Amino acid sequence: MKWLVVVAVLLCTSAFLIVLDDFQAQQVQVSFGHAANLTDKPITKILRVSSSGLNDDSNYSMDVESVYCGEKVCKVDPVTLHWDQFGRYQKLTLRSGITLEKGQGQAFEHADYRKLDRILSDRANSLQLFYKEELVAKNSGGNSVDAMSGATIAINKNDYVEGAIWTCFTLWHFANGEIVEKIRRHSGQSKSIKSLYQLARSTDEFLKLYALEQLTLKRAFDGESADILRHGINVNSQNYLMAFIRYIEQFNKADYQQQIVFLLEHDLLPVRLLALQSVLNNKAKTSSAFLHRISSQLSRDWQHQEVHLFVQILKSSHLDQQAINSLLAAKIEHLTIISARKLYWYLAEQTLSNDAQQKMHQFYQLHQHRL
Repeated sequence: MKWLVVVAVLLCTSAFLIVLDDFQAQQVQVSFGHAANLTDKPITKILRVSSSGLNDDSNYSMDVESVYCGEKVCKVDPVTLHWDQFGRYQKLTLRSGITLEKGQGQAFEHADYRKLDRILSDRANSLQLFYKEELVAKNSGGNSVDAMSGATIAINKNDYVEGAIWTCFTLWHFANGEIVEKIRRHSGQSKSIKSLYQLARSTDEFLKLYALEQLTLKRAFDGESADILRHGINVNSQNYLMAFIRYIEQFNKADYQQQIVFLLEHDLLPVRLLALQSVLNNKAKTSSAFLHRISSQLSRDWQHQEVHLFVQILKSSHLDQQAINSLLAAKIEHLTIISARKLYWYLAEQTLSNDAQQKMHQFYQLHQHRL
């Protein structure tokens, strides 16, 4: 399919001209949901895949509607969106003679196109927080594409082009919605394990998450892969951490337990908490020996949230815990009082050995006024 795309956008005092030469692209039919679709049913589009020929990198593009209009007063134009192989929005292009429209039939100005491009590039844009029903201006009347509905007032004005809230909402969800995963899955099919390791070592959180997702899909459930991916966890990688937890939860029992032990040694509290939450949610992957091993890691460095979660794990487990309880009774005096209090009342309800009972009594004598 041949295309000629020309968009002229003024940047400062000079014209920025985007020209896409004729090319033959691979076509992939995709179906996905869209937050602005008035029918709430999946839509089907043709995703075009092109390669520079210099490497395995591919670029993606798709023709979409400029707007799904909840107020049924919008002018709908064809728009072409472009992504890189990782599903990151790159640019928007229009066919010659096409201009986008704002409220009252006003054409987009050059500044509006620049702002729209910034909006589509921002994956954290607040438009993602709203439902399409919140954008409908009740009792607006007339051609009020962007009447000041409650939602429009709530949205940061930097996050949409004034007079074109529906256009921004529609195109943002096209650029950053479900199609992103479709692109990532498609490009990931041709990636080797070695190339994904390289991406996993990147400092770019988006690329690291891509590598983790693709290695999960390729079922790379081995120690080398897990070690490389685990070292990608840092203070800024909440989404990555959660994806890593889902990744190791697909391991066999022994390898899963080993990865949890590694995570419980991590410096970051959120990492340790998610690891314990995973254990709580995956009882089939636990064992008495595994819980004893976790107990042996219990120290003054444990925060009260960790102790609380571990107690929940023990309460929900039907495994033999006599040795575990004895170990915990021996460690209770080394915890902070907040953490120890939770553990004390748990152990007070358990059947303990004589030695463990003695340690509990000693602890009670020292701290009864704080329990």
